[in-house]
Amino acid sequence: MTRKSPPFPSRNRAYYRFARRVSTLAPQACRRACLPKVVFVQPDGSRETHQAPCGHSVMDCAVDNGVAGIAAQCGGGCTCSTCHAVVAEPWFSELGAPVGDEADILEFVPERRAASRLTCQVVLTPKLDGIVVHVVEEEPESGSG
Repeated sequence: MTRKSPPFPSRNRAYYRFARRVSTLAPQACRRACLPKVVFVQPDGSRETHQAPCGHSVMDCAVDNGVAGIAAQCGGGCTCSTCHAVVAEPWFSELGAPVGDEADILEFVPERRAASRLTCQVVLTPKLDGIVVHVVEEEPESGSG
């Protein structure tokens, strides 16, 4: 004889009532409280400012707002360098140097600079409000023939 589990709400009613109440209130409060600005500087010097919720990456912000120069072909999987950008000081100091897969990928980026980062690996926090990111000009592909 198999034992049936009780219906979902009766497992712990107090907890689920609390969770339901918090889940309906928390997203709006979090979005208001943590919506840092990201300033994208194009190679021609033009600037555009966008906002994204904390926990999203700078790449997410760029893609969601159609920022030119951030292709994000791998979708944020840290497997390509199409979201490469240069983070301005003092923001780069706040982030620190790239590590792991990001550092490995950046080794092969021809336009790499000391403050280069993959924007898919830069996660927005309240401390990064106003971060300035310089979009790197893509090198023209060399044609064969």
